[in-house]
Amino acid sequence: GRGHPELRLPVGAYLAVISSMALVAWATGVGFALLGSTAFVVSDTILGWRRFVRDERWMAPAIMATYHVALVGLALSLTAG
Repeated sequence: GRGHPELRLPVGAYLAVISSMALVAWATGVGFALLGSTAFVVSDTILGWRRFVRDERWMAPAIMATYHVALVGLALSLTAG
């Protein structure tokens, strides 16, 4: 926030969208939706931390791994209903 005040509104809006996605996915009770949405939130949390706080060596592979788990989980949730 202090280093990039112009990003407060867009980042806040993005957090609201991602949080809403996770809440809706959890409300479905579908296991793959739970997995996918949670992995997506974890991926974006690490990505944001890496971009705005500090970059650590483990973050790049962790972002890719959680992002791919998120994609697979969300895609499989479409067939689980």
